[in-house]
Parts: sequence; C-alpha cells; structure tokens
Amino acid sequence: LYQSLEDMPFPAVNNISDLVQELLLPKQYDDSEFIQKYCCYDNENAASNLCKFILKREHLCKVFTLPKSPKENILLYGSEFEKNGLTTSLLNLLKHLDKNTRNYFVGIDEAALDKEPSRLSLLPDDVGFIPTENGVYRSISEAVASILYFRLNKRGKWISKRINQLFSRELRRRFCGVNFQTSIQYAGYEVKHIHIFQHFENKKIIFVHNDMLEEINTRKNQHLLTLQDAYRNYDHVAVVTKDLIPSTQKIAGSDVSLSVVNNCLDFRKIQEQAKETLK
Repeated sequence: LYQSLEDMPFPAVNNISDLVQELLLPKQYDDSEFIQKYCCYDNENAASNLCKFILKREHLCKVFTLPKSPKENILLYGSEFEKNGLTTSLLNLLKHLDKNTRNYFVGIDEAALDKEPSRLSLLPDDVGFIPTENGVYRSISEAVASILYFRLNKRGKWISKRINQLFSRELRRRFCGVNFQTSIQYAGYEVKHIHIFQHFENKKIIFVHNDMLEEINTRKNQHLLTLQDAYRNYDHVAVVTKDLIPSTQKIAGSDVSLSVVNNCLDFRKIQEQAKETLK
C-alpha cells in the first residue's frame, strides 16, 4: 500500500500484550470509509458467492461489464520477445501502425517475462499485451495422439481429431473467449502456438521469416506436419521476402496462395542515427 499506516483507521499497538488486549475489546473505530475504498466488494461470504455464481449461475455478485470499444482487436504473437531481429521487426511494425482504428495486443511468452520482466518495457505504450502460457494439458488419448503426430510424424483422422480437440481447448483456456477480429502468429515459430492460433475462428495469419525447410534440416527446430497443416489452414501465409516463396510453397502445397509482406524498417530512427557524429 502507498498509504501511510498512520492514516489507517485501526488502533496502533507497540507490543503483543497491547495487541491481545485490543483484539479482546469491542470495535471502537469507524472503518466504513476504508472498506468502501479498499474492499467494497468483499465480505464473509465472498468466496461462497463467487463459487455459486460461476458453478450454479446464482447471481450473488455485483457484475460490471466493460464498455465495448468500437475498434477492432488485433492479436499478434511475439514469442519470447527477446532482443533479436524478429522482435525488432515486430516493434518497427507496431510503431508505424495506425492505432486510431484498431487495438493491438501482443502475446508474449509468460516464462520469458518471469525471467526478464524488463522485456515488457520494449512495447509501445499504446499497445497491450497478453501473457501466453507454455504448458499444455492432455488427456490420455491426446497424449497418445501427440506422440504419434509430433514424434512419429503420423497423421490420420483419429490423430487429427484429438490434436484439434487439444488445441481448441487450450485456445479457450488461454484466451477465455476474448474477441479478436484478427489473430497473427507473427513469430511463425513454436509448435504449440502455431496450433493454438490455428483454432481461432477469426481471420488468421501466419508469418514466415526464414526458410523453414532449411530450419528442419539443419537446426531440427521445426515440425513439418505442423507447418503443413498451418499453411493450409490459416487464412493467409505471409513471407517476409519473395526469396522464401519456393521453400514455403513446398511445405504448403501449390494450391496455397502466399503473400509477400516485407519487414517494416524504422526509417525515421535510421535517418536520425545517420545525422549523429561518428565516435
């Protein structure tokens, strides 16, 4: 609390004996203003009322609805938000987007923020963020399907049904029905988040920043079946340079249309730095 303890309405004591004595006395102070300011929604039945409200739909709690914004909500996945080329390109893009017609939110890996919360300071003030969890909770059948799909590279109706079931539930669990008009898997990496974003019911876009076939062959950090399913099921696949079209097309198939969306450069910053004196 940023309020001085001396301003609190409660009695002040200096030792245990006085504390015990004060606890035994009837209430002799007025805390109504304090309660109204700090805990106006709390009472002895708060936990019970909340459970009944959620589980039994009994309206025992005060309900407030946030006003709906007339702007569209756009979600972009920014991975761990490390200081690298991917993050730089995303920040440059966010800096030059028109915020008057749309609200922009960036999903950032929760574990990465725990390790280094200062990463959040990189975001522009007019851009929101949503922490994204890494854990996935599977049923027994979903665990079996995951082994077949991700480790053994098997695909079939039974497997696909359970993989889709798993990540549809993860989408609901993580975003709790938040309404986004467009979801963009900007990082283009991370198997779990590729699948999760694939199950949004809005417009879905996935970016391709590198030659993913080369990534699979040399770095072993991609999953071919995941990329194939994503490139065929997202509404748009955006490659950041036309040089990436051939390798991406091999993964997606010839019937998938690709768009070239070049990385955004912060040209104003470059111009400013060009005027600086070399040291």
